[in-house]
Amino acid sequence: MLPRIDFPQRTDHIFGRQELLDVLSPTLARPVDDPLLIFLIGDGGTGKTRLIEEIAAILIQRKQVYLPLYDFYHIDRFRASAIEETIVAAIVRQRPAAAQAFAAYDRKRDDLAKARQRGTAFLQAQEAVRNAFVACYNQAAAQAPSTPIVLLFDSIEQAVNLQDPAEERLNASARDASSGGELWLSSILPRLKHTVVLLSGRPQSLYGQPVDFYQRLQADTRSEIHTIGGLSLPAAAQFVAALQQQLSQPLQPDEIHEFAQSVPLDAATLSLWHVISAGLPFWLSALFTCAMFGSIPPQIDAVQSRMDGDTPPDLAPAEQAELRAALMNHFLGTINTNTHVLVLALQWMATMRKGASADILRHIAAHEQIAIGDPGALVAQLARLLVVKQRVVPRYTYAGGEAQETLLFLHDELYHWLDQNLPGAVSLRGRVSAALIGWYDQAIAAAEAERLSAVDQLLTLGDDHPEALALRAQRDEAQRRREMLVLDRLGYCYQRDEAEGVREYNLRSYIAILNRSSGYGVMLRQEALRNHYRLHGAVPFSVEVECAARWLLRTAYNEDLRALEMLGQIKAYYELEAQFPGSHYALLHLAEADVLLRMRPDERERIRAALDIARSIIEADRDTPPADVWTTIIKLQIAYWYGFYYRLSYDLFDAIEEYRYALRIARYYAQDVTSFLGPILQNLAFAYSEQGNVEEGRRYGLRALYLNQRYGSDYNVAPSLNTLARVEIRAGQPLKALQFARQARAIFERFDSARGLSLCLPVHAEAYRKIGEQLGDTISLQEQAFADAIATFEEARALLQREGVTSAERWREVLQGIGCSYRSWGLSLRNRNEASDRAGSYFQQARSWLEQALEVAQRAQSDLIRIDIYEDLASLYVNEDAYDQRVYYCLDQIEQLSPPIYRIEPGRGLRGTSRPIYGFWRELGQSHLQRMLCGFGKYDVGWYHYHENGRSSLLHRADPADLHEAGCHLLLMLAYLLQYAPTSVMLDRALHLALRELRLRSEHDLKLIAQEIYRTAREYRLMDSQAQRLAERLIDQAHADLGIGF
Repeated sequence: MLPRIDFPQRTDHIFGRQELLDVLSPTLARPVDDPLLIFLIGDGGTGKTRLIEEIAAILIQRKQVYLPLYDFYHIDRFRASAIEETIVAAIVRQRPAAAQAFAAYDRKRDDLAKARQRGTAFLQAQEAVRNAFVACYNQAAAQAPSTPIVLLFDSIEQAVNLQDPAEERLNASARDASSGGELWLSSILPRLKHTVVLLSGRPQSLYGQPVDFYQRLQADTRSEIHTIGGLSLPAAAQFVAALQQQLSQPLQPDEIHEFAQSVPLDAATLSLWHVISAGLPFWLSALFTCAMFGSIPPQIDAVQSRMDGDTPPDLAPAEQAELRAALMNHFLGTINTNTHVLVLALQWMATMRKGASADILRHIAAHEQIAIGDPGALVAQLARLLVVKQRVVPRYTYAGGEAQETLLFLHDELYHWLDQNLPGAVSLRGRVSAALIGWYDQAIAAAEAERLSAVDQLLTLGDDHPEALALRAQRDEAQRRREMLVLDRLGYCYQRDEAEGVREYNLRSYIAILNRSSGYGVMLRQEALRNHYRLHGAVPFSVEVECAARWLLRTAYNEDLRALEMLGQIKAYYELEAQFPGSHYALLHLAEADVLLRMRPDERERIRAALDIARSIIEADRDTPPADVWTTIIKLQIAYWYGFYYRLSYDLFDAIEEYRYALRIARYYAQDVTSFLGPILQNLAFAYSEQGNVEEGRRYGLRALYLNQRYGSDYNVAPSLNTLARVEIRAGQPLKALQFARQARAIFERFDSARGLSLCLPVHAEAYRKIGEQLGDTISLQEQAFADAIATFEEARALLQREGVTSAERWREVLQGIGCSYRSWGLSLRNRNEASDRAGSYFQQARSWLEQALEVAQRAQSDLIRIDIYEDLASLYVNEDAYDQRVYYCLDQIEQLSPPIYRIEPGRGLRGTSRPIYGFWRELGQSHLQRMLCGFGKYDVGWYHYHENGRSSLLHRADPADLHEAGCHLLLMLAYLLQYAPTSVMLDRALHLALRELRLRSEHDLKLIAQEIYRTAREYRLMDSQAQRLAERLIDQAHADLGIGF
C-alpha cells in the first residue's frame, strides 16, 4: 500500500484558454495553400502543453489528419530523420492512401544509408532526402487540400542547435541536415503545402538564451503569434477550486480530504496567490500545495499584511521572483526529510531528467532500500500529478514490442528550481545518479545482447535467407535502443560527476566520428552542450579545445577540404597551450595528425611532430585516474596513427610494434575499446603478411573480421575482407582472395563508397591475375581470368579519374597492377608457344604501364615500392628473353635503393638489423632470381646490347661465365628469400624456376654451377647455411633427372 499522501492533480478541464481555443479551432480547419505557422510562446508553467493536448482532442474529434504532439524535450526527437519518420507514420496511419506518396522518400532514405561513407556525397544525399520528403509530403497533403494537415510541436526552444565556441572560431558550423531540429524547422516547414503548424515553446532556452530562429521562421512564412501568459483572476480561481475538488473526492484518503478542505479559498487569498503567481498554473499549484501542508513562508505572510482588504499590493517582477524563490525554498526544505514514498519518488525524479518508468523506479527503490510495493501503482499516481509531465518517446527503456512508450518527467519549472542546489532532491542526486547509471548499464547490456543475438543468426543464415530481413530489422532496432540508452546515460554521467561526463562524451563522440554516424554524433554533442550550459552557462576551455579537435576530425572524415583550412585556424589554440595544458591538447594534436595522414601524407615531419606532442602530453598527464578509459583510448589511437604513419613509409617493423602496443593497451579495457580494434588488427594483419608472416597475418585478419562483423557497421566489415584478400594473395591462395575481394566489393558498392572501391578493386583484380597465373592447364579459364584482371584494374583507374583521387599510392597500385597483368598474360602466351603477336603486344603494354607506375612512385613512394616496380620491369625483360643493359639497369637500381644492412656482402655476409623490414629481403631475393635467370638466359639466348633505334646486337652466347653468374645468384636468391621467410610461395616459385633451368644443363654445366655455389658460399659467409643446403639439393635433383628429357 502506498502511504497516504497526495499532491494537486491534473484537471480534466482546461481553464482560461477558451477564448484562444475559439480563435485557433476554425483556423486549423481553414484550407491553406502555403503553410501557416502558429506560435504559442510563453514561460514555463503557463500550460502550453495542456493547451496543445486540448487542440489535439479537437482534431481527433474532427478526424483531421495531424501529427500528435512532437516534443523536442527528448534528445532523440532532435534528429531530422526522426521528425520526418514520425510525420510520415502519423499521416499514413490516419490516411492509408498516402503511403504510396512517400515511396520516393523511402527510396531516397535507402540511398542515404549507402552514401554514408562518401563524405560530402553523404551531405548531398541528405539534402536529396529532405527534398524528397517535401515533395512526397506535399503530394500526400494535396490528396485532401480542403482540410490542412496540422503538425503539433512542443518544447521547440529545445530544438535550438547549441553551439560551442570552437564552432565559431573554426567557422565549422554544419548547416546540413544533421544539425537537427532547428535547421529542419527553419528550412522545411516553409516549404510544406496545405499545412498548419502549431509551435509551442518558451521565449528563451532553458539556459536563458533567446531563441532567434523564431524570428527567422516568422520572416519567411505566414505566421500568427500568440503569447501565452497567466490565467485571469476568475480563471485562476476556477483552476484552484478544481484542484481542491479533486483532492476532496471520495477516493482520496481522509487525511487528504482534511488537508485539501482546510485551504481557505477566499477572495483575499486567491487575489494574493494570483499576483504572486502571475496566474501561472504551476505556481498556483505550488501555492495550493504549500497551503495544504501548512507550509506558507513568512515572506508571503508579510505581503498578505500589506493587502488592502481583498486587494493585494502591486508587485514588481523582481519581487514576484523573490516570493516564488522563498516559496520553493520553504517547501523543498519542508519535504527534504519526508519519508513518504510519493515525496521520495518526486525527489528521485528530480535527478531523472531522461524520464522515469516503473522499472527505473523499482531499481532506484532497491538501491535506496525503500519498499514501494507495486511500482506500477506508484507510476499511475505520479502520472496524475500536476507537477509531473508525461512524454511519449520512442521505445528504449524497456523490453517490448511497442514502438513508443510514455515516461514521467517533472515539470520544467521544478527541474529549474531543483538545479539551484536547494534542499530536498539535491542531497539524493549523487546516489540516484549512481543507481541510474547502474540501471542503464544493465539495459545497455540487454540491448547489446539482443543485437548480438540477431548478428550471430545473420552470420549463420546468410544475407539471402528468408529470415534475414527480419533479423536485420531486429539488429538495427536493438542498436538504436542501445544508442539512445548510451545517450541518456551520458546525461547521468554529467550529473554524477562533470569530469566523468566529459570523458564519456569524448569516447562516444569519437566512436560516432569513426563510424561516420553524423546524426548520432550531433545528438551526443547536443546532450553534452545542454549539460555544460545548464551547469555553467558556458563551455569550459578544455572542452572547447576538444570540440575543436572533433570539428577537425568530423570535417576530415567527411572528406571535406575545409579540414585543411581549420589546421591553420587551430593555431590560436596552440598559442594558449602553455597556459591551459592537459590531455585535451593531446586530442587536438592527434586530430591534426589524423587530418594530415588522410589529406597531406607527404608532410611527414609535421605529422611526426603532432604525434610526438600528443604522446608526450598523454603520457605525462599523471593526474588522470588509472581507470580512465578515455585516456586509454587516446593512447590507443596515437599508437594506431603512429603505425599508419610508419606503414605509409613501409617501416613495417615499427608499424607492427605500434600496433602491438595498442593491443597491449586495449586488453585492459577490452569491452570499452572493441570499436577501435578492427582497424588496428586489419593493419597488423597487412603488416605481418608483408613481412612474410602470412599465418599471423591471416590470424589477425580473421580476428578483425570477427570483431567488425559483431561490433562494427556493415561497412566496417568490408575493409576486413579486403585485408584478408591481400593476405591470401601474399599466401598464394588467389581463389580464397577472390572470395574475400568479391564480398568486400559487394559491400562497398552497396554503400557507393568511392574510397572503399579504390582500395578494393585493385585487390579484386590482382586476385584474378594470380588465378590466371595458376591456370596454365586450362587455357579458356586462364584467358578469362587475365581479361577479368585487366577489366577490373581499368574500372579502378576510371574510378580514380572520376573521383579526382590524387593519392600516389592508389594510382601507383592500379598502374602497376595493369602492367603486371599484361606481363603475366604475355608470359602465359609465350609458355604456350602461341604463334600470334599478342605476347609481344602485351609485353609492350606492360612496359608502358609499369613505367607510368614508376614515374608516380618516384615522386611520392618509399624506396621499397620503387624497388618492387624495378623488379617487375626486370622480370618483364627476362620474360621477353631481352638480355641487355636495360634489365641490368633495373637490377642495379634495386641494389642501390636497398639499404646496406639488408645486403649479403662478400667477406661479411649479412649485416643484419634488430628492426628489419622483411620486404627488402623479399625484393632482393626476387632481384637475384632475375639475375640467376639472366645468367641462364645469356648462356642460352645470348647477351645483347640494346641500341637507341630499337635494334639489338649480340655480344656473346654460351659463355661459361654466365653459368657462374647463374650459380652465384641462385645461392644468394635462396639466402635472401629464406631471410624473408622460412617458407613462402615466393620461395617455392624460386625453387621451381631454379630446378627448371638446372634440368636443362649438362652434367658438366651442373658441376660448374655447383662449384660456383660452393665458392659463393665461402665468399659470402654462407657455408653450411640453409640456402647452401637447398642449392645443393637442387643440384642433386637435377643430376638425378639427367637423361629423363622433361
